[in-house]
Amino acid sequence: LDQSWLQGRSWFGGMQMALAMKAARRYGESEAPIRSVHASFIAPVLHGAPVRATAHALRKGRSATQIRASLDQGEQRCFDCTAILGADRPSEMAHDARSATKSSPERALRFDYRPGVIPNFVQHYDMRWASGRPPFSGATDPTATIFARPIAEHVRYDESAFIALTDVIPPPILSVMRTPAPASSMNCALELIAPQAVYGSRQWIRFETEVHDARYGYAWQSSRLYAEDGTLLAVAHQAVAVFS
Repeated sequence: LDQSWLQGRSWFGGMQMALAMKAARRYGESEAPIRSVHASFIAPVLHGAPVRATAHALRKGRSATQIRASLDQGEQRCFDCTAILGADRPSEMAHDARSATKSSPERALRFDYRPGVIPNFVQHYDMRWASGRPPFSGATDPTATIFARPIAEHVRYDESAFIALTDVIPPPILSVMRTPAPASSMNCALELIAPQAVYGSRQWIRFETEVHDARYGYAWQSSRLYAEDGTLLAVAHQAVAVFS
């Protein structure tokens, strides 16, 4: 990865998760869909230094495999996660959480990349606010609806590209601030429900975000990710440190 994928001095967190899941695929010996990833961003993954990605299976069941994957630079553990890969099983359960919201990215507020103010990796994504406000707008409510997709027209979602995208939006708590300040995700609990619905496409992904609480320099947030047809693709929860 070149410097355009940096988030401050570290690799973009979504790319860290995507690389770790590639290692999980290689060493976990399971072709089942990834259902859940619980990740910790432990230390910066620095540009220009070799990165070692490793993974091993913690347990292999008949339908589910639990895998641990990590990224290291030298002796420093930088990223660690556990992932659950689960094959489809016959079930009587059926609850469709499809969203009927009809907001459009075409009429939404574009979030422009500003070198030196906005993290480098943002230049690879198109993000638009359909409700709420972008970072450092002095908003009164951090709740937002945000559309996002890759800028490069040749990019199509697969497992790695979608996982990277799940971490792309700025922490919504930054919208209530008036002056720029750095923020860093400390962890991520990602539940992958039906991402296969958008594989092979480059469609807009709609993030419905909320902040549960923010105090002591930390914020706790959740996002629901939807396809253009309203299919619920994933749910993400994060704890974020804000340095202001």
